[in-house]
Amino acid sequence: FEGLLRKEFEIGYALDHQNVCRVYSFGEDERFGHYIEMEWVDGVTLKELISSGIRDRRLCRKLICELCDALDYLHHAQVIHRDLKPENILVTNNGQNVKLIDFGLSEEDSCYEYRIPGGTVSYASPEQLTGMPVDNRSDIYSLGLIVKEMSGKRYSGICARCLKRNPAGRYASAGEVRAAVIRRPFLIASAIVAVVVAVVVAVFVVRYSVNRENDRIFEDVTREIMETL
Repeated sequence: FEGLLRKEFEIGYALDHQNVCRVYSFGEDERFGHYIEMEWVDGVTLKELISSGIRDRRLCRKLICELCDALDYLHHAQVIHRDLKPENILVTNNGQNVKLIDFGLSEEDSCYEYRIPGGTVSYASPEQLTGMPVDNRSDIYSLGLIVKEMSGKRYSGICARCLKRNPAGRYASAGEVRAAVIRRPFLIASAIVAVVVAVVVAVFVVRYSVNRENDRIFEDVTREIMETL
């Protein structure tokens, strides 16, 4: 157990990202034994925030993007979180920024001897639950569940791809998920513009056709009158 605690410290201590809770030192207390000293985060868990309802769409998108940033940083550092869930994500009261915590079950190449099965069943990927090898796409699966819980149907297409049972069908990185989230409002806006343009063109065509028909009728009537005279 001491080895597992030290592994958690070593993984956390090596990380330096604004959306990852900082780890400062590994110490020992006479009464409680070994401990990890960490950054104090004045905030709430994402679980609490979800329970109260995230009604601001911009805030929801911001939190998702910051979580993706944190995961992308972790994965580039060859760290897999393996226990990603709303309870392990803090949101600061000042600025409402993401702080990812709890690397007790994380995997990192230098800590191979302390790899243990684990994870929260309701957020774990299929390969993690069945004891198969995992990579960063296992965290992508958990990310999809969290985004779905945060936003409902708003990012349903993105979530569906994150939650593919076969890891090969998921996004390859958290950066790709972030790009899809950022791109979505522009796609919606483009679709709206396309519909508006189509309606305007249709109205113009109809009016043009009506005017042409009116002109033809006027010319026919005028010709008949002239012939009568």
